[in-house]
Formats: sequence, C-alpha cells, structure tokens
Amino acid sequence: MIRAAQQQAATLQVNTRAEHVRFRYMHMNPTVMDTDGLLNGRRVAEGEKIGVVSNYLDHPNGTSRHLHFDVQVFTRDGWLWVNPYTTLVSAYERLIRGRGREIGPEPPTAPVVAHALPDDVARHIDTQEGGGN
Repeated sequence: MIRAAQQQAATLQVNTRAEHVRFRYMHMNPTVMDTDGLLNGRRVAEGEKIGVVSNYLDHPNGTSRHLHFDVQVFTRDGWLWVNPYTTLVSAYERLIRGRGREIGPEPPTAPVVAHALPDDVARHIDTQEGGGN
C-alpha cells in the first residue's frame, strides 16, 4: 500500500517475479482509511476492503461521489497507464471460475411481460405519448 494519512487516494502495488502492477483508487474517504490503518507499507490481502467510495478531492464534498480507478504496468520504458477494463474482466472471470461471454453491440432481448394498468392510467400514458383510441 502506498498512502499517507489524510490522503483520499491509495495505490496498491504488486511486485512479483512475473508482475509489476499498480492499482490506484481515488476520491475515497480518508478518515475511514486512516481508522483502518491503510497507510504506507501495509500489506493487503486479495479481496480485503481497502476503503469507502466517497466524494473527496482535497476536502469533503470536493467532487461527486464516485471512484477513480486506474492501472499502471511496469515496462522497460517505465510505468505505463493501461485501460483497466481487461483487468476488471479478468478479475470477474476468476470470481465466477469461468469465461465471460461477449454479448455484442445490442443488449440481449428480454422477454415481453404484459402489465395490466388501470384504464385511467393507460389513457393518461396514451395521451402523453401522442396516442389515442
């Protein structure tokens, strides 16, 4: 873990013979991470909770509530930013112990479900959509 007290960002670094990767999480609640002892040098286990998504930038309410997540890999030219999408897909496939499947540009079709609406609601919807009987 790479993080000083009061910081809203944490970087997890994996350094093995085969891998050199950094995962950075930003805009998290620093008070929660301080309380949990998530500071420089702390080792974390796979699947361990490392923080709470929040709205911190440099102060509370500094941004909208969201998580900024990025990944860097080490190359012969130094650290290189990579698209985290493939990392997330790989993590999900490990979780389900199988391969995901691509669904294509069109979302899968859902079965049609009939809903019975009271006549006055159905008439109101028809008139709002420009329809009518």
